[in-house]
Formats: sequence, structure tokens, C-alpha cells
Amino acid sequence: MHQSGSSVLDDFGVESGVHGVWNWDASEFTLQTDLFGYLPYYYHHDPDTGELLVSDSPQRIASCIEDCTFDSRALGFFSRAGFILGDRTLYDGIKRVPANSSLRWVEGAVSITPNVVERSTERPRSAAEAIDGWIDRFRSAMKRRNPGDSAFSMPLSAGRDSRMMLLELHALGSIPSELVTVGSKGNDDVQIARTIADRMDLPFRNLKPTRHGWLDIERHRHAMCGYEAIEHSWLIPLWHDLSHSSSGWFDGLGCGSVIRNSVNDQFALELLKSVRVSDWSRLFFSRTPAASEHWIQRITQSSPVPISGEEDVFDLIQEELDLHRDQPNPITSFTFHNWGRRSISLNPFGICRDAPAIQVPFMDRTLVEWSLGIPAEWCFEHDIQTQACHRLYPDFSDVPFTLGARSNRNPRNRMLRLASHLQRRRFFRSEAPFFRKLYEEVTNNTRGNPGSFRAVTLMTHLALVDKTLSPS
Repeated sequence: MHQSGSSVLDDFGVESGVHGVWNWDASEFTLQTDLFGYLPYYYHHDPDTGELLVSDSPQRIASCIEDCTFDSRALGFFSRAGFILGDRTLYDGIKRVPANSSLRWVEGAVSITPNVVERSTERPRSAAEAIDGWIDRFRSAMKRRNPGDSAFSMPLSAGRDSRMMLLELHALGSIPSELVTVGSKGNDDVQIARTIADRMDLPFRNLKPTRHGWLDIERHRHAMCGYEAIEHSWLIPLWHDLSHSSSGWFDGLGCGSVIRNSVNDQFALELLKSVRVSDWSRLFFSRTPAASEHWIQRITQSSPVPISGEEDVFDLIQEELDLHRDQPNPITSFTFHNWGRRSISLNPFGICRDAPAIQVPFMDRTLVEWSLGIPAEWCFEHDIQTQACHRLYPDFSDVPFTLGARSNRNPRNRMLRLASHLQRRRFFRSEAPFFRKLYEEVTNNTRGNPGSFRAVTLMTHLALVDKTLSPS
């Protein structure tokens, strides 16, 4: 038997953690996914031979399949959003095992059935009740994960999630061995985290932005994330350090993004409710870290892998949106079950898959279900998590979450920027020659433009993805 994630039982013995299990007894294989499907499990089943391939890495499965091909619709969505939708992968015939399900293989036949879990139907009746219930469930989630005297580290940013976990653990009598953040001197995260550390008189360690080569970082994060996320590069130094120096830590992954979400506002909600899928999708894409449609169309013309056009992608999005349209907060339900599940979760469960113990209290079952039950309009009118944070920890209510005028970038020194530039140029000349002219146009005419940087990131990703199926 093999287990992934962390099992955390509630007061009634019901699983509230992110926990998956698979077992092979020489005749039957079974795999149980976690409640929200945040652990990366992938499979391919050949109905003709009965062969089943299962892995936590889709490209490992792809390398074992003869004549494996790419899923152009999945790539079309990925290119515009920076993550994968639903249970698709970049490859035809390879799927993510669905959330809260049981996969069973016996004598060449595969079945996937949903697990029976009694979902809470309790929903808040007012914004005030929403905040009260959120606070109660957050504190219960933290109490269930209280490490006691066990040593642990706390990654700390300027945000609400890490601050609330730190302060609640402190209230429970659990003190981290150190607070750790990553970034350059002028970064908001560094400045604010240091302020909190000083006020709490806790050891604080600031990791500098990566000094590794640009291509080394890209290869590493893509290999660990299954080529399924456009994000995460800047956090690699943090995860690398914690994985080697800490016996465990707390991660803010989860439902904080359900009640505070930059892609969710009244205008976006009205577009979704009026079923203006193309308009909603374009607005959504504009708020992700992916390249613009202008660049995608140009990249598609030279891409070695197939990228579906907008209309095909809109059809794909509509299928997924239909699953969330009737939820109290449909946009954040969509992002929680897709962006969170297929991209953000790859920080703790992909890049840090070998770490000994990572606790994610914002993934607690009762807290997630309560958060998903809060109507979108209440989240527009009330900053629920900020109010909860200030109510629980008034002594820190004067510490801001952003410094406004300060830059939150991580500038690198001139020599490192030059080295990265030369490495990119070599890469697009030798390993990605199909993008060479486009890359040179980007760097010659629009250097420093965030849009052009995103285009280069996408071109790099597509070139590396192509190599996963190209003969070595």
C-alpha cells in the first residue's frame, strides 16, 4: 500500500485532509483519490491489451505509450490560461484520475466510480454568519493539524493565508522553528514578513531569488509539475530549501482563493450568468499569467505541437462552466476545481512531492465546503478573510498586506540578467529553432514588456513539451 498527502480526521472520524491511497495485491489494483482531487494521479488504459499505466507524472506515462499524441484542445486552453482544464492532460488518452473517486483494475478491465461522501448542505444565511462560520471552521482546521512540540517551518508572505496560520498556531502554543520567505530586499513579502517576525520575536530567514540558470529552472519545474503549469518558477528556491532543511511546514493552498479571487467580480459574474461564454473566457484569460491572444495566434503558426483555436477552447470551457454555473460562487468554484487543482496544488504536491509532511489547513473539508457555499455577492461586499484575520488577531491588524508604493518584483543583478539572456538566445537557436524568429522579434522590439515575457515563457513551455514525445 502507498499513501500520499496527509490524512487528517475530523471529530467524527471522517477524512478532512488531502489523502490518497493506492494498493496492488498482484491481482487487483485500486486507487483512492482525495476529496477534491488535488493530489496528482494520472492513468492510461488500453482496452485492447488491458494494460493500465498509473503515475504521478503524465509525461512518464506518455513516454511508455507508442504513438502517443497531443490533445490540441487541452493545449489550446493551457496556452490561454496557464493550466489544464478538468481531467484532461496535454496528451490524448492520458487522464487525471477524477476527484473523490476509486479507480479499480482487475483482469485488464478498469472502472472508476465516485466515492460516497456525505457532503454538508449547511450554508450561511447572512454575510455575518458567513464570517462567523468561516472563523469557526478555520480554527477547527488548524486545531486538527496542530503539530504540538514537533518541529516545523513556516513559509511567510505578506498575504492572509500564511499570516493566519502562523498566528493561530501561535495561539495554540505551537511555535515554528523559523519563518522563511523568498525575494529581494524591496519585495513586499520580505518587508512585511520581517515585520511580523520581529514583532513575534521569531527567527527569520530571507532566501534570495534563484541564481540558477533560467533553463535549469524551467526544466526542473516542468518535470516536477508534469508540464501542467505556467507559474511557480520564482518559488523554486523556497521549495528547494524547505524540502532539504525542514521536517515539515504549512502551506496556504486552498479555499482562501474561494472568497478572495482576482478573477471574480460583479462584471465577470454577470457575463457568466448571461452565458456569454466567449466574452467571459476572454476576460478570464486576460487575468491569468498566460500570453495574450495576439501572441498565441502568432505562436500557433510556428508551434511544433497543435494548439486549438478560440472557438474549440470556448466549447471546452462551456462544458466545464456548466458544472459550476449554479453554485453560490460559480467563478471561484470553477477556479478552485481547476486553477487550484491543476496548477497551484502542484507547489506542495508536485514540486515538493517528496517532502516529509506538508499541512494544508485551507483544504480542510468543512472549511472548503463552507467557503464554496458563500454567495459571490457577499464576497464583493465584504472582505471576509481580512475581517476574520483582524477579528482573530487584533494585535496585528495594523500590519498591512501590501506596501503600495514598493515594488514586489525580484530584480536580478546585471550579470545574471545577461547570462539568462544568452541562455535564452542559445535555447531558441538550438533547441527551439521553430520559434527563433519570433523570439528575436519579441526581444528586439518589446523587451521588458510583461506581455512579451509571457510569450517567451509559453514558447519555452511548448518547445519543452514537444520534446516529451520527440525521439531522443
